Amino acid sequence: MATCVVEEATVKLMGVQHGDKVMARPFLDVCRGVLPILESVGTGMSLVKKDVRGNIERLEGRVAEKPLAYEDLLDVVRDEIRRGVQESNSGCTKGLLWLCRAMQFVVGFMSCLVEDPNLTMYEAVSSSYQTLLAPYHSWITGSVFSLALKVVPNRDTFFAQLGTGTQTETMVRDYCNRMSPLLQHIMKFMDEEGVNFLDKV
Repeated sequence: MATCVVEEATVKLMGVQHGDKVMARPFLDVCRGVLPILESVGTGMSLVKKDVRGNIERLEGRVAEKPLAYEDLLDVVRDEIRRGVQESNSGCTKGLLWLCRAMQFVVGFMSCLVEDPNLTMYEAVSSSYQTLLAPYHSWITGSVFSLALKVVPNRDTFFAQLGTGTQTETMVRDYCNRMSPLLQHIMKFMDEEGVNFLDKV
C-alpha cells in the first residue's frame, strides 16, 4: 500500500542528504516510492508516472557505471557539465531536472491537500500542475494534462487509497515537509550550475 511507501520514504529521506551531497541510490529509491502514489491519483497520471520511472532508470544506469564516483548524485550533473553534454535530451542532467520537477508536483498537490481540508483533489492537482509543470509543457502536453485532471479521484478516495489509518494525513504532511527542502536544495544546485533549462516538451 502507498501508505507504507510514504512512511518508509520519510524514514529513508533521513539518509539521503549528507551536507550538500545527495546520496544517489537512497534518493532514487525514495523517488521510486512516488509511483504508487501517482497510481492513486488515477490513470490520467500515466504520463507523469512513465516520465518518473524512465528518469529514475536512466539515473540508476549511470550511477551503476561508477557507483563510487557517483555516490553523490549531483556529481553526475557536474560530470556532464565538464564533458559539455549537459544539454542532451537523453542525458542525466535533464533526467534529474525532470525527475525533481515531477517530485515537486507530487509534493505540491499533497501539501495543498493536507494544509487545506476544504480543497478538492482537482483543485490541488490543478494548482500544483499550473505552478510546477505547466511552464515547461507545450500546448500539446498541456492538453493531455487537462484531460488527465478531469479523471482524478476525490480527496477522500485518494486518502483511502493511501491507507485507512487515522494518521495518513499526518504521515503525508511529514513526508512533504522533509522532501520539499531536499528538492529545493537540488533545484538550487541546478540553478547555480545553469542547467535549470526552460525549454518545453
